[in-house]
Amino acid sequence: MDSFLQQALNSQTTNNAVSSSGVIAFNLFLAMILGVIVAKTYRRVHRGISYSPSYAYSIVIITMVVSFVMMVIAGNITKAFTLLGAFTIIRYRTAVKDPKDTAFIFLALVLGLAIGSSDYAMAFTGTAMLVTTALMLDKLNFGSMIKLDQVVYINVEPQSISQKDLERKLRSLFKKVETINVNYNGASSTLQYSYSVQLKKLEDQGIAMEQLSSLKGITNVEILSSQQIIEF
Repeated sequence: MDSFLQQALNSQTTNNAVSSSGVIAFNLFLAMILGVIVAKTYRRVHRGISYSPSYAYSIVIITMVVSFVMMVIAGNITKAFTLLGAFTIIRYRTAVKDPKDTAFIFLALVLGLAIGSSDYAMAFTGTAMLVTTALMLDKLNFGSMIKLDQVVYINVEPQSISQKDLERKLRSLFKKVETINVNYNGASSTLQYSYSVQLKKLEDQGIAMEQLSSLKGITNVEILSSQQIIEF
């Protein structure tokens, strides 16, 4: 291990091509390990239902490929321009849905550059700092805003409870109550009220459902959550 590190550092200072198979294998192995750490961090902080295992797989491979490219170039301008020309032929059609996905791809690229140039201190320090930052921001739910707006649908028997009494109960349960629509169902002889409401606290939704369902004359209660996580 020490000999690999020494050869890698020597190749960096002399700016020559990496010729030792041991150094090449060590750099690619290190790129794989750090790529896996980044991919697992991405999986941990990912939000939503659009998670793609192939994306996490790509993070690892990209880190290794960029590291390998850096070792191939290794100060050779001719090789650099040749590879640049080859890469321009490749057309990438995969759409990145989340800006955070782009950030992780850039991290993989930079890690590959650092490892391929044998700058291990930069690679380890950058990985530790950026992974820690990503996990901390995820823990703090940074950049997100929870909206407590809900839509309530209530079916009632008109002869059992009046709209005035119903809205009085709603105002005791919710912070804000606004009427959206009132609809009469002739088949069941019931009224359907639609209200835009705002919870006082997120955990109050279950309590509101329980209390509304227990009222005499209410045949059905449905709360459609419009809770959203808004990135900014």
